[in-house]
Amino acid sequence: MLPRSGGTAAPSQQAPQGGNRRQGGGFDYVRNTDLSTDKKRARVLACRVNDAVVKEGQRKYSDVIVKIALNGKTLLYGLKADNPEYEKLVNAFGEDENRWPDREFYMYLEADDFTGKYWMRVEPIEAEPKSAKKKSGGN
Repeated sequence: MLPRSGGTAAPSQQAPQGGNRRQGGGFDYVRNTDLSTDKKRARVLACRVNDAVVKEGQRKYSDVIVKIALNGKTLLYGLKADNPEYEKLVNAFGEDENRWPDREFYMYLEADDFTGKYWMRVEPIEAEPKSAKKKSGGN
């Protein structure tokens, strides 16, 4: 099960993530340069709780890691449990990470008018009911 925010910490903004691209292999994390202010469709490939052991003096950057397909690439999207964007996804997809694969959401950047910084935002896409598939045919 995925964690929920304890409500005690101030909600974190999703700052530009990923820093430098990975040097030793593995998937890169989503960065602001992968996005724009236009919404881009992302598909969940996998999701898991980040249970990596953190050494003394190290910081745990993500509570949950979502592997996504975005712009024809496989990327990782790390989220803290107190992040409002994470809450949007949990509210839409549920707390069972095994139900997240193949779900889709939009990712985009939102500008802060005061600071000029851009923040990653998500907007879950509601799954279409199976009976609502488009009908082909004429008039």
